[in-house]
Amino acid sequence: MPQGTRRLTARGTEPPAGTLTWAGQRDTTWLACLLTAALGGTVPARLRHARAAYRRLGPGSDREGSQRQDP
Repeated sequence: MPQGTRRLTARGTEPPAGTLTWAGQRDTTWLACLLTAALGGTVPARLRHARAAYRRLGPGSDREGSQRQDP
C-alpha cells in the first residue's frame, strides 16, 4: 500500500501509520478515565505517606521511633 493512503477498517478509515488523530468524545472520555485513575491512586497514597511521616516525626514523638510513655 503506498504511503499516505488510508485503508478501510471495521471502524471506518484508518490514517497512515505514524499519524496522530483525535477521535473527539471517545478520546476525551478515555483521557478523563486515565487521569481519574492516576489521581485516584496517587492522592490517597501521598496522604497515607504524609500522615505516617507526621506521626513518626510530629510533636510528641522522639527520633528513634519508640512510643512516648506518659507518667
